[in-house]
Amino acid sequence: MRMMNQANWYVAPKSIATDTIQVQIQLNDMNSNSSVWLTVIRANKIDSTISFSKHILPLFEANCNFKACHGQNDAAGNVNLENHAATRNHVLPFKPQNSLLYLSLIKSDPLRRMPPSGPLHQYKTETVFKWIEQGCLNN
Repeated sequence: MRMMNQANWYVAPKSIATDTIQVQIQLNDMNSNSSVWLTVIRANKIDSTISFSKHILPLFEANCNFKACHGQNDAAGNVNLENHAATRNHVLPFKPQNSLLYLSLIKSDPLRRMPPSGPLHQYKTETVFKWIEQGCLNN
């Protein structure tokens, strides 16, 4: 942390050594003093290669009524997402914008979007997008 005395500027560190750092920024002028606390959190590094078993299947299991809707015995809409081979039937490798799986996650109509309980967080849909974009090759 470094303060520049002439203008009361704070210069943030160029890297974050731990997962979280708190910084207080103070603004001073002749009439008033103000301050604000900022918490900077270092994001987890996402694996550059997305795999079905490590990233996609756990995402489905955690966010979908997986066993009741898209398993082998109950494939709602004829969509089975139980394993890598079955899931690949619903994607066009390297083309997420043309893949049923990805498109069903981003539909604007809440009655047609999956999962029905509500939209997935953006980073989860981006993970599916990236897996398809990478060709869905990694199980």
